[in-house]
Amino acid sequence: MNPLANEWAIKHRADACALTNRPYEPAPPTPADPLGKESAEQLFRRLLSSENAPRNACYVLAAMLERKKILKQVKSEQSKNGLVLIYEHAATGDVFIVQDPQLRLDELEAVQDEVAQLLRSAAAAP
Repeated sequence: MNPLANEWAIKHRADACALTNRPYEPAPPTPADPLGKESAEQLFRRLLSSENAPRNACYVLAAMLERKKILKQVKSEQSKNGLVLIYEHAATGDVFIVQDPQLRLDELEAVQDEVAQLLRSAAAAP
C-alpha cells in the first residue's frame, strides 16, 4: 500500500477562481517563432543552389537549422579546401554539403549581421 496516496488528495483544477468566482482565463498563445522555419530553410536552399553562395552565411544557416532539428549533421570530411560538413534534412532526407569557413570569434558579429540581412530580405520578398 502506498502511504502517499492517502495523504495527498490531488483534485482537478476548478472551472472558476475560488476568490473571484470568475472562469479561468485561457493560456496565452505561444509566441510566434521570431525566425520562420520555412524562410530560413528556403534561404538556405536558395543560397546553396547559387553558384557563388556566401560560405559564412550557409554555415550559420545550417547551424541554425540543425539547432531547430530540421537538419542533422551526418558526416564531416577533410577535403583539400578544408572541412566539409554533410547535413541531412530530417523530414525529407535531402543531403546538403556545407563548407566549414573556420570562423573566428572576431568575425561572428559581421556574419550574424549578414545572415540577419539575408533573412530580412527573404522575408520581405513575395
